[in-house]
Amino acid sequence: MIDESKKRLQNLLLFNRVELTLLPQENNYILLIELTERLYLYPFPIFTLHDRDWDKLSYGFSLAHLNFRGQNEKLKLAFWFNYQPGYGISYSDQWAGDSLHLTTYFSIGKYSVNHRTLDFE
Repeated sequence: MIDESKKRLQNLLLFNRVELTLLPQENNYILLIELTERLYLYPFPIFTLHDRDWDKLSYGFSLAHLNFRGQNEKLKLAFWFNYQPGYGISYSDQWAGDSLHLTTYFSIGKYSVNHRTLDFE
């Protein structure tokens, strides 16, 4: 049961290290759980080259929180500028509805599209 519990904790992908140790006492046992949490907040750059033209480069940044609200939910914010500026936010929960085992994903954003053959004026 200890190995199965260790695998379940590792499969959450929330910890870098999981150690379970059973310590014998006089009439019972104590289960010692040692965990090392991983980083949850990740900033990263965004670079998009449109139509294989360096004059049509979009760039920006994004911030991902991979353990939002402490329940392994993911929240991402993104902002990009230059050729096709925009922004967006997304949320996902891989285990919504405890007994139903549902996956939830929401995303909303706004961005400009410059199309090389269509003119929207």
